[in-house]
Amino acid sequence: MIVLGYSGLHNAMNYVKTNRAERPGEEKIVQGLDSAAALIIDGKIVACAEEERFNYEKQTCDFPINAISYCIKEAGIGIEDVDIIAHGFDYEPFKDIFAQYDKEMFDEIYSIENQKKLWHNHFGVTLNETNFVPVNHHLAHAASSYFPSGFKKSLCFVCDAMGENKSSTMFMVDDGNFKKLSTHSIKNSIGILYSIVTYHLGYEFNADEYKVMGLASYGNPEQFRDFFDTLIHYHEYGKIEIDWEQFGVDVSEDPFHRAKLEYLEKNIVHRGNGEYMDDLLINFAASAQEAVEKVFTHILSYWKGKTGINDICMAGGVLLNCKNNGKIINSQLFENIYVQPAAGDNGTALGAALYVSNLNNIKISKDNQNEIPFYGPSYNDSDYMNAISKFNNGILWTKFDNFELTCKDAASEVASDSVIGWFQGRMEYGPRALGARSIVANPISRDIKQRLNSIVKFRESYRPFAPISLKDEAEKYFEFNHSRIFDYMLATCMVKPEYRDKLIGITHVDGSARLQLIDKENKYFYDLLKSFGEITGCACMINTSFNVKGQPIICSPELAIETFLRIDMNALYIGNYKITKKCEVRYDS
Repeated sequence: MIVLGYSGLHNAMNYVKTNRAERPGEEKIVQGLDSAAALIIDGKIVACAEEERFNYEKQTCDFPINAISYCIKEAGIGIEDVDIIAHGFDYEPFKDIFAQYDKEMFDEIYSIENQKKLWHNHFGVTLNETNFVPVNHHLAHAASSYFPSGFKKSLCFVCDAMGENKSSTMFMVDDGNFKKLSTHSIKNSIGILYSIVTYHLGYEFNADEYKVMGLASYGNPEQFRDFFDTLIHYHEYGKIEIDWEQFGVDVSEDPFHRAKLEYLEKNIVHRGNGEYMDDLLINFAASAQEAVEKVFTHILSYWKGKTGINDICMAGGVLLNCKNNGKIINSQLFENIYVQPAAGDNGTALGAALYVSNLNNIKISKDNQNEIPFYGPSYNDSDYMNAISKFNNGILWTKFDNFELTCKDAASEVASDSVIGWFQGRMEYGPRALGARSIVANPISRDIKQRLNSIVKFRESYRPFAPISLKDEAEKYFEFNHSRIFDYMLATCMVKPEYRDKLIGITHVDGSARLQLIDKENKYFYDLLKSFGEITGCACMINTSFNVKGQPIICSPELAIETFLRIDMNALYIGNYKITKKCEVRYDS
C-alpha cells in the first residue's frame, strides 16, 4: 500500500493577513505553517520533505506541491499509484465551532472540500472518502513519534500551540492502538503562552520561540516567577489552567491575543524590539522558560505515576524546546524518551501517513525506527557539475577520489579555523541540520561565535551554536544522561566545567550546549568528525544549519554555491567537490 501524507493549510497566512491582522507578524498567529509531504510504501518511509526547501519561503503554509512532487519522483511512481492521501488536520468534527467563528475561513482553508479542490487543481486527482483521510492533528503528531520510536507500549505526549481545538494531548499507545488520556484546550495552551512572550519581546509569533529559549539563559526567572505562578494554575490529574481572566483580561473574543499583549505591556514589562534586550526583558524570558518546564514536570510526573509506563515519545512544536527536553532527560522520570526530529507541524505529514498505514494493518519498517531522518532530496555528480558551471567565473574547484579524502581535507580546513559549508547526500527532514546541510566550524577558536553570528549567519549575538561530538568520546566533554534525543540535536546538556573555556564556540552563558551525538550511523558526519579529532585531539565541532537569517535550510547545490558566494565562508564541500572563491566575487540575490 502506498500512502502519501501532507501537512499545511494553503493560503492561511494570506487570509489572516488580509482579513484579521492589524500588526506585522499577526499573520503567523494561525494554524497550518510548515507544510510538508511524506510517502510510505508498505510501511517503509521512502521520502519526506518540507515545502519551504523548494519555494524558499520559510515556514510556508502553501499546499506542498513541490514536496509532493519530490516524494513521488523519489519513489519512481505516479500520483495515480498512491492508494490513500492523508492530511495532518481534521476540522470536520469541529465544523460548527469554526464556521460560527469564521465560515469563510472554514470553507476556504479548513474544509475537506477545499483540500479536495487543491488536489484536483494541482494534480488532477479526484478524492473521495476512500482515498482521502483527514487525521486529527494531535493523532498525526503522536503517530509521527510513536511509530519511529520502536516502542511497543508507551505514553505519547503532544504539545503545540494549537491543533484544531486542542493544545496538548496525552495518549497511551499499545501496539499501535492510541488511547486518549487527557487534553488541554487552546485556552490553556502553554505553547501559545510562550509564543505570546516571544511576540512581546519583539520576535515573530509561531517562529522565533527558539530565540527566547536562548535568551532565557542570560536571565533570572525569580523576578517574574510570581506572575507566571499566579497565571498558571496546577490542578489534579496532571491538568493546568491559564487564567488570564483573574487579571481582568477578556480572552473570549481575542484571536490575536491583543488583550494579553496589552496587559503585559502595561502591567508586567515594556515591549521589546527583538534587538536590544534590557534586564527586565531577559528576566521575563527566563521566567517564561521556567514556566514551560514546570508545566511539563507537572503533566509528565502525574501520568508516569498514574500508568507506571517507563517509555515516552513526544511531538509538537513545544518539543523543539531543547532546554525543556534536557530537563526531562535529567529528571529520569522515564527509562526511554523519543522526540520526533520533525516535531513541528512538518512532522504531521509523516504522522498522518503512518497513522493511516497502521489503520490498514501495515506496520512501519524496523529500518525506519530510531533512524536519522535523511529523507529529503539528494543530487549526483552531474547535478553538482551543472551547479558549478553556473558560477565558474567566481569559483575554483577540485574533486577528491573518495569520501574519506574529502573528510580529511574538510577536517584540516576546520582545524585551521576555516568555516566550511557541508552539503552531502539526502537532506534532513525537520528543522535541525544533522549532517547533510550544515555549516561546520572549530569550537576552540576564540572568536568563532562572533564570526559565525555576524559574518556568516547574520543573527543575534547572544544565540549559541551547537556541538557535534563522537558518541564514544562525548562524556569527556559533556555531562548528560544517555538518550536517543541527542542524536537529533533536540536537548541541551552541560559542558564539563574544565572544558567551558576551551570549547568556547559551543558553550552557552549558563554552561549548557545543544549536543548532537555522532556514530557510524550518521554517515555524513562520522568520518569528518573522526578526522578532525585525529588532527586536533578534540572530538567535537560546531554544527549549525546551512542557511543565513531568514532563509530555509539549503536544499540544492545551486543555492548552496550561491549562498557560499554571498557570505564569508572559506570553503564549500558538495559531495566530493571542494569549492573556494577565486576572489571576493559575490552574487547578491
